[in-house]
Amino acid sequence: MDVPRNEYCTNYPCDQNIIDIFKGSFFTILPGITTTPGTAALMDDGRIKWANEMYPLKGKKVLECGPLELAHSYAMHALGASDITSVEANSYCYLKCLCVKDIYKLPVKLLLGDINKYITESKDTFDFVL
Repeated sequence: MDVPRNEYCTNYPCDQNIIDIFKGSFFTILPGITTTPGTAALMDDGRIKWANEMYPLKGKKVLECGPLELAHSYAMHALGASDITSVEANSYCYLKCLCVKDIYKLPVKLLLGDINKYITESKDTFDFVL
């Protein structure tokens, strides 16, 4: 039988408390968070900007494969992608994605599972795949 986790936060409710659950395991720099959870500027990634210059994402339906911490979904949403589906296989990363989605109010369809199975079994179509 699994023992329930009894970890309580005694700080005033804020987004920082959410990120602190994963202290030391974030890769992404998160805007507005007091302490830097990570060191990678993935929410402002030049590669996403470059992709947008080559193929404008505004109004596009996007599939993101392995979002890690949802940073690229954040960037694509900021560039105007209208419909983003992100599929993450790692359950720990999925939980971090849920937190980022909530903190930044991202309108992303976040799925937990195997991207290969999703691609072969889903009837969904996309304009852009990352």
